[in-house]
Formats: sequence, C-alpha cells, structure tokens
Amino acid sequence: AEMMRVMMCESGGNPKAAAYDNNDKLLYAGLFQYSPDFWNGSWNPYKGGGIWDAGSQIKATALAWSKGWRGRWGC
Repeated sequence: AEMMRVMMCESGGNPKAAAYDNNDKLLYAGLFQYSPDFWNGSWNPYKGGGIWDAGSQIKATALAWSKGWRGRWGC
C-alpha cells in the first residue's frame, strides 16, 4: 500500500513520467522518479530492464526500501 501511494504521488502511475532541467537533461524518470545516476548504481540488479520499465522500477524500489532507502523519496 505504501509503495502504491508513493508511486501515485511521484508519477501518477505513469511509467513515462519525467522531469527535465532547463537544458533538457533528464533529472527523474518513471513510476518512482529515479535519477539516472541512482538507477544505474551497482546496487540495482534491475537496471538492465531500463529506467522506463514499470516492472523493473517496482522491483528496484522494493529492493531499495529493503535496504533502508525509503527516505530517498519525498512523497
């Protein structure tokens, strides 16, 4: 339930949701609005699915939260 609430807050449930800076650099992407740097970190075994893949984001978020990183999400 908590992951669903955060996902809806972050992206409205849209796996293509994105935030860009003024130079069109991608800042955050996907259901849980991952930064590309964090997404591509060595901690994430799901990064191969791509930052835009909903299933990969859900699995990665569950893993990140299990590591105690829930605080990385502002929602």
